[in-house]
Amino acid sequence: MIDKIIFCINHGTKLGWFIDSNDKSVMVFQPNKLPEVKYNNDKLTVLDVLTDWQITPADIFSWLKVK
Repeated sequence: MIDKIIFCINHGTKLGWFIDSNDKSVMVFQPNKLPEVKYNNDKLTVLDVLTDWQITPADIFSWLKVK
């Protein structure tokens, strides 16, 4: 799956999230940056047009009901 996100980033996508239910983390991909891994209440990177929107891995996993 990560290879597909990297392919998209290399072809113009501005942001990709890889959601890992095993360790309840979100890996953030952006062009020309190393991936970042976010946990719990870390704020996730969002697109510039969504600057007022804040989301965390905890939000995502609570919506998905992943245990």
